[in-house]
Amino acid sequence: MIRRTLVAAAVVAASVLLPVCNPAGQRSSTVPASCESVQPLIVPQKTDILFVVDNSGSMREEQQGVAAELPAFVAQLAQGGGVANDFQVGVITTSVYQNSLSPPPVGNVLRTYPDQAGKLRPASLADGGTAPFLRSADDPYLVQEFAQLIQQGVNIFAWG
Repeated sequence: MIRRTLVAAAVVAASVLLPVCNPAGQRSSTVPASCESVQPLIVPQKTDILFVVDNSGSMREEQQGVAAELPAFVAQLAQGGGVANDFQVGVITTSVYQNSLSPPPVGNVLRTYPDQAGKLRPASLADGGTAPFLRSADDPYLVQEFAQLIQQGVNIFAWG
C-alpha cells in the first residue's frame, strides 16, 4: 500500500512539472525547452610552477629535450581539462656551490654561485626586458621565452 502511494505521488509530481519544462507546451515531450542548462562558473585555477634545472656539465642535451617538449606541456596546461589555468613559471638551477679538490698546490677549492643559489633565474622577454617569472595569461611569446629560460647552460669548473 505504501509503495503504491509513493508511485502515485511520483507520477503526480512528474505530471505537474512536465508542462513547465517541455517544448511548445507538449505534455508528452520529455525534452526540456524552457529550462536552461547553464555551465557552472569555474574561475581560472592559479598555479605556480617551479622548474629546477640541473646545469651541471652533462645536462645540456637534457635541457634541450625539455625545451623541445615545452609546446606540448604549455598546451596541456592551457587546456586544463576544461578549466582555464592562469599559471606562472619560474626556473632555478642546481648551482649553489661546488667543492672540489684541485691538484697541488691549489688544494681544496670552494666555488659559490651567489647569483643563482636557489634564486629565480631572470627570463628574457620578447620585448627585450627581463622578468623573474613568466605568466601564461599575458604573454603571447610564452613558449619561446620558456624554452630559452629552461636552457640554463652548464657550469663546467675550469681548473685554474
